[in-house]
Amino acid sequence: SMSRGVSQRVQEEVAVVGAEVVRARLVVPWLAGVPLIALLLVAQWPAFHRSAARALPTPHLKWRTDQLLRQVNMVLAAYTRAQALSALIVGVICGVGFALMKLPNAAMFGIVAGLLETIPIAGPLAVAISATSVASPSQVLLVLAFLGALRVLQDYVIYPRLIRQALHLHPIGVVLAIWFGAMAGGVVGVCLAVPTVGVLQVAWRQYREYREIEQFVRANGGA
Repeated sequence: SMSRGVSQRVQEEVAVVGAEVVRARLVVPWLAGVPLIALLLVAQWPAFHRSAARALPTPHLKWRTDQLLRQVNMVLAAYTRAQALSALIVGVICGVGFALMKLPNAAMFGIVAGLLETIPIAGPLAVAISATSVASPSQVLLVLAFLGALRVLQDYVIYPRLIRQALHLHPIGVVLAIWFGAMAGGVVGVCLAVPTVGVLQVAWRQYREYREIEQFVRANGGA
């Protein structure tokens, strides 16, 4: 039938795109390095914090650097929590949706979808390939429509709102940051876009406060 032919064609196209992602081996070291870098930062952050503050010449700069590093640490921790919550939400929605569609191993696919949510582009695509591979031909279009709708909901509603609460960034700013990150650095750019914007926002706020205090001190000293 026409529906069966379309379903098989969609499966073939998804499989081809998935194979291209798998062959993109240059991305794998970057993705594998993300948790290693995070672990290194967690282990070495206190020592880096102390040494950076001591290296500066004046008490004001030491205090300002201490405040900057504390806020950067808070931003990165909030971003990590938002990422984990985002993955949990996607995993639950996928598990429930796959169960309602009566896909085999729906709970397992939900867990996998949550874990792969941390890998932009390749993660959701891998979930689509896996889910359509176990779906019947009559279910393929339904599965793809469900995952497509979830992707729109996740990328433009759920994730921006979580980041807004965590980092106080406007949802539109989150979406634009991800778009620019994707254009500038592909998968790696998407991974780094939001935390980079959060850190830059903290640095800019600290710089403005530093300049205001310096101007106030000079004005009082000259009076």
